[in-house]
Amino acid sequence: MRTISDDVIVDFSGAAGRDDFFRTWGLAEPGPSRLWRDLEEALALGCARGRDGALWAPSFFVQLDDPDDPFSALLAIRPGAALHAAPDGASAVVARLEWDVLTLRPGGTAHGWWPVALADGRSGYVPSGEVRGLLDYRASFRKIGGRWRMTAFVAGD
Repeated sequence: MRTISDDVIVDFSGAAGRDDFFRTWGLAEPGPSRLWRDLEEALALGCARGRDGALWAPSFFVQLDDPDDPFSALLAIRPGAALHAAPDGASAVVARLEWDVLTLRPGGTAHGWWPVALADGRSGYVPSGEVRGLLDYRASFRKIGGRWRMTAFVAGD
């Protein structure tokens, strides 16, 4: 993969470089790598230029204000997604979501539904496929030697 930089950041524990990237993502082994799914999900949410000059995907990573607790924050990624009163698609709709930042409530997921609260205090459940963690996988790209290169693909903080 010539699109990754020689010093690509792989994680926050110090793994970096092409060898660590290939090892982490299983690219040297036969068979599919989860890299392609995770990268596709990040890129599908658009890119935005960060303060560091790099392009970041998903774009909301650099567009949102820092939440109080990024580890318990989720973003509604499907405009028009419903916040339901119960973890059931047939339950009453509490709100329609438009890129809302949601706070994860205690209790964990209930059969693919996350218990969340809006900033205005309304709460309910949202299907896991309608949200993304603010610290989920994100990619950065920079122009190096006249070509765009991936300089990081990381999750966490």
